[in-house]
Amino acid sequence: MRLIIMKRIYLRLVAEYERHEPWFAYGTMLILGFISYTPLLHKLGFYRDDWYILWAGHALGPQSIIDLFAFDRPLVGYLNAGSYRLLGEDPLSWQLYSFCIRTIGALAFLWLVRRLWPRHNIETSTAAIVMFLYPGFLQWANANTYSNHITTYTLGVLSICLTAASLQATKKGLKILFSVIAIISAVGYWFLFEFMIGLEGLRLLIIGMYAWRGESRPHQGTFLQLLRDWSPYLVLILLHLAWRLFVFESGRVGMNVDYVFSAYDSDPIKVILKRLLFLGIDFYETTISAWAVPINSVTFQQGPKVLAMAGFLCLVGVAVYVAYFYITAAQPPRSPLPQNECRDYLEMFIVGGVSILSALLPVVAVGRDVRWDSGYDRYTLQASAGVAVFLVGTISGLVRSRHKVTLYALLIGIAIATHYGNAVHWADFWEDQRDLWWQLSWRAPQLEDGTVLLVEMPEEGFYEDYEIWGPANLVYDPDGDSVRIRSEIFTPETLEKIRVGVTETRDVRNVFEFQRDFFHSLILTRPARSSCWHVIDGDDPVFPQITSGMLYTTRRISNMDQIIVNSPPSLPPSLIFGVEPEHRWCYFFQKASLEAQRGNWASVAQFYDHALDMDFKPIDRSEWMPFLKGLVMEDRNEDAERTALWIRDVEVVRHRQCDYLSDTALPDHGHQAYLKEILCE
Repeated sequence: MRLIIMKRIYLRLVAEYERHEPWFAYGTMLILGFISYTPLLHKLGFYRDDWYILWAGHALGPQSIIDLFAFDRPLVGYLNAGSYRLLGEDPLSWQLYSFCIRTIGALAFLWLVRRLWPRHNIETSTAAIVMFLYPGFLQWANANTYSNHITTYTLGVLSICLTAASLQATKKGLKILFSVIAIISAVGYWFLFEFMIGLEGLRLLIIGMYAWRGESRPHQGTFLQLLRDWSPYLVLILLHLAWRLFVFESGRVGMNVDYVFSAYDSDPIKVILKRLLFLGIDFYETTISAWAVPINSVTFQQGPKVLAMAGFLCLVGVAVYVAYFYITAAQPPRSPLPQNECRDYLEMFIVGGVSILSALLPVVAVGRDVRWDSGYDRYTLQASAGVAVFLVGTISGLVRSRHKVTLYALLIGIAIATHYGNAVHWADFWEDQRDLWWQLSWRAPQLEDGTVLLVEMPEEGFYEDYEIWGPANLVYDPDGDSVRIRSEIFTPETLEKIRVGVTETRDVRNVFEFQRDFFHSLILTRPARSSCWHVIDGDDPVFPQITSGMLYTTRRISNMDQIIVNSPPSLPPSLIFGVEPEHRWCYFFQKASLEAQRGNWASVAQFYDHALDMDFKPIDRSEWMPFLKGLVMEDRNEDAERTALWIRDVEVVRHRQCDYLSDTALPDHGHQAYLKEILCE
């Protein structure tokens, strides 16, 4: 009797699970998404292209964001301006928004693959999870800028889902409704990012599958079905291409039609063959390398604590997936699996592979390709659906059932570990930026109009000047409507014009411009995170313990007169940069440096006493220099000599400070001679 009861309970549980299995699939995917993307959302901020958009929205209003994109991707301007109106300048809001949009796309994709292969619950769920967690796209943390890409991709996936719904609909009204919405959303995502039009390959394949199976128009031939169902999209694609090629003139060189096609003029066969080769390479990188290169570059380069946390999250995620896999695999199928089950896996293999090629083709055709640096991994995003279906179809077709779970779990575990390491990387970059602007605000209460900031970052460098002048103007001129503080990236490529001190005009997307006069430069450097930020005095520099060679050739152009020392302090806006950091060593270093520039030596000595009382000392011994000068000027010789010994302990620091010590570092000859004696002799 007990066995009968237990059997009935088991059968009841099986029936209940079978009825609710889709919810378990969606729930599993959501849990894995939270594990992968959300642990460090609160530590992520604004990056790269975000800054000129944020500044424009803040200073000139949301309409200016529309104007910024009018010359290359007009619809993106409206999308970004609308997002800015909704989310404002809170970085966490942008992160949550981007995550939600991507989640919607993944849920829609799960719905889609369930309709295409309804008797393969595990395979379709796994494909959707792999698409959601795809580790090749590393720009998701740059939420302000790349929420536009994610929204475009999600819109494309939703459009394809609606096409599938229209093909399955039995009522004519629903069929027409779904088709109309699918067409509108398709046109929308083409106009947002034209290179994502390669997603249409997936739509064509799905229409072809329905035609082949005779599910969309069962009384017509396969080719006729395909042509009739795809023709509205084909006509609109041709019209869109005609508009892009012959009507719209892009102001961006890389999107200008004449520029793109000029590459084919001289030797078209050679160019075509070369780009077909790159298409094959990108296929490999997107499908295979995405599971090896990113995790090596962003996770395995981290310290033991990060690796341990990545491993823990990986184990939790894999455990969740394996539990879902075995519970689902233990259930009897609703209907018998087809005898030609391998045909379904072959369909997945073909649909996935062709979708990848189709998604990458528009990118490669215009001379771009997938790379794991400089943000070019963004071109993998629109291929991630194809990659997921391709890998699952390949594994399912070639690997025995009991080994599938191992490979699926491996893909998921790699993805989770990659995303956590990637989040740490972006979180560190945001912390570096926050440190820069808080420390500069402590060091420089205000900056003169026309100041050109030259910034050398640790680890992660700046790519464009607006990554500096954008936040600088939000800090030092929050109510202004012009770029009062200018900048340039401090790299070997810009070294010559910085060294010579040229004046040039900087145009920002044909919306606003300003001049940069490098004779009004101020150099900021922190080549390593072990140092504080150093504002370089061209006449009497305090070089960090680790100093790049560029500083020696450009130091004299750094003009301390650009700092208005007696102005009220300008603090970074807390909504963007968070609350003011705890006052530790770098706070005292910056304040002492400011007081030394003011000539207030008593205050410098007081900051020295406060720092020692709180047991704060620098890792970079060069940062004792402003305190040493203050102690000498206050005739605290015992403290001065002890501090000089701390500097002298590191020979490279002592030699560098002595080699570049100005003869006018202190205002009178006696103190200057004593400083040189205890430090250099």
